[in-house]
Amino acid sequence: MDQPLPSENKGFQILKKMGWSEGQSLGKCQTGNLEPIPIEMRNSKAGLGATTISFTTKPTNKTKQWKKAQQRFLELAEDQASP
Repeated sequence: MDQPLPSENKGFQILKKMGWSEGQSLGKCQTGNLEPIPIEMRNSKAGLGATTISFTTKPTNKTKQWKKAQQRFLELAEDQASP
């Protein structure tokens, strides 16, 4: 993240089309930050690229129904496969 966006990057191209040039800040009065937002690791809210993931979400009724339907389908497929 210490490298600037390459000129081939889609976001870079969109900013250029909107009138932005390198070294300028964003915003109407150009009073925004010149440096990118620093990255910090949050283990409790890990996202894409995280090396460890822990899910503590409660399954919804729809998820429970879907899993039950899958289980029934697999049981039927096994019953039909065996003579």
